[in-house]
Formats: sequence, structure tokens, C-alpha cells
Amino acid sequence: MLSIVVPTYKEAENLPLLAEALHRELNGQVIYELLIVDDLSPDNTAEVCASLAEQYPLKLIQPAGRPRDLSLSVIDGIGLAGYDRVLVMDADLSHPPAKIPQMLAELDQAPDAFVVGSRYVQGGSFDREWSLWRFLNSHFATLLARPLTH
Repeated sequence: MLSIVVPTYKEAENLPLLAEALHRELNGQVIYELLIVDDLSPDNTAEVCASLAEQYPLKLIQPAGRPRDLSLSVIDGIGLAGYDRVLVMDADLSHPPAKIPQMLAELDQAPDAFVVGSRYVQGGSFDREWSLWRFLNSHFATLLARPLTH
């Protein structure tokens, strides 16, 4: 069983693509829930989620009373996760749903560990249209996280 936490802000147009991709990759293999943690987007995220929830195991969470914040959205989603295994991913499909079964297989081999997807491993890749700023941000974040991994 798997809880998938997706923090969003103005990503309504990506949600149907994400929900379908997750369903295609996980349906029949993994019981899952899709937690969309939206920072009160001014687009039609709530309506899109209501429609998608009719077909997929999707729950919309819209925390109120706090500033818009990606990290807080992730924490809120993890706190509301219904399953012990939690996966956090972006709504824009930059984190490929097709990799989830492989990540879960890794967890099956070492249940007390955690699995992190990375652009910096064999088979990883970058979006060739990234700006220099985006590339440097990714590289800097990776350097900060490196001491936490082995």
C-alpha cells in the first residue's frame, strides 16, 4: 500500500495526466492513494480534483491559515497519509510514474530504508530545456542532500 503526496500550486492541467499515468502504472499491482496537497491555487484545481476523485483514489487537501509553502505541503501530505509507504512527487510528471514499481521493489529488499529518485544516478536524466539557474539549483540541492545518503 502506498500514499503518493503531490504538492501543487496552479497545476490543474497536469493533474489528469498524472492521475492517469499513476493508474496505468499501479492499478492492480499496488493499492494506493493520491494526496493532492494544493496551496489554494487560483486555477480550477479543486474542480479538477473533484472530477478525478470519481475515477481514481484521489483526495484533495487544501491547508488554510498558513503561507503557501512547498515544504509545508509535503509535510501536511505525509501527516495525512493513510499508508506506511509514502512517495512524494511533482505534478508535472518530471518524476516518472513508471519508476514507482522499481522503487517499491527496492523497498521490498530493504524495508527499513528509504528510496530516492535522482537525476544523478545511472539512467537519470535532465530536461535539456532547463535554464542555467534551474540546473544550478538542482545541483546545489543535491550537494546539500549528499551527506544524508550513502
